[in-house]
Amino acid sequence: MIETRGPGDGARNLLVNCAGLKPGESLLLIVEDPSLGWYVLLIVEDPSLGWYDADVAEAVAEEARNMGLAPTMLEVGKPANNPDARVVEAVAAHDCTIFFARIGDQDRFGETVPGRRSVMCYVRDTGMLSGAFGSTDHQAFVALKGAVNDVLLGAERIEISCPRGTRYAGAVSEAVRQQQTDVSVARFPLGVPLPMDASLFSGRVAVADYLTPTGARVYEPAYLALDTTIFAEVERGRIVGFSGDTGDVGRVRDHYKRISDQFGIDGDAVH
Repeated sequence: MIETRGPGDGARNLLVNCAGLKPGESLLLIVEDPSLGWYVLLIVEDPSLGWYDADVAEAVAEEARNMGLAPTMLEVGKPANNPDARVVEAVAAHDCTIFFARIGDQDRFGETVPGRRSVMCYVRDTGMLSGAFGSTDHQAFVALKGAVNDVLLGAERIEISCPRGTRYAGAVSEAVRQQQTDVSVARFPLGVPLPMDASLFSGRVAVADYLTPTGARVYEPAYLALDTTIFAEVERGRIVGFSGDTGDVGRVRDHYKRISDQFGIDGDAVH
């Protein structure tokens, strides 16, 4: 059993074991004023939006100050589809950016700013930061993720099932095995393995309760509530139809068409 610790333990785990920040690294030439040490930028979402408590970012900022760092904070609003010029400029000007905001998740597959690194923090309050998931050594999760990746990439066939009736299977392409492309933003805590290409998978996937965004694009309403469980019928990475309650199937089809038309994307592709 992993003991629950304090927010300082989780904050140091984030700053040191995940972000890799160290005291004394102020001599890096990219810092304009070496006397200030390394900067760590904390981008904080407006607490009134109901996603992040203000206390969690302050707990991390306090621990950063204890380490001799000089953290600064930039408050932002909810995600949008166009980049925030303030955020782009601030990220480019700091060695490390930690996002306590959903906008940090939007560009997780994008290119990083050379010489800079970013961390998307999914800890939303000090209770989560103090808990086992937040305070357990981040590198242990990195090792676990690597072991899971090895299993998935080495498998000849992967089968996915669930109690609602999902029966979905396939193989990872050789190109993905060689490339092993992951997200460009570090995640804390880390609980997601390497994204796997689904272009060779087929079967049926249960769709229940809600359809929700991936976080990369913003639209309203942000979800579609379902009354029943329906099924997406998939053949080699493409949705070829939906089955189940006629009303829910119709609403899902309309939802897919609206979003794919709005952003000019292939709504039937399973990534």
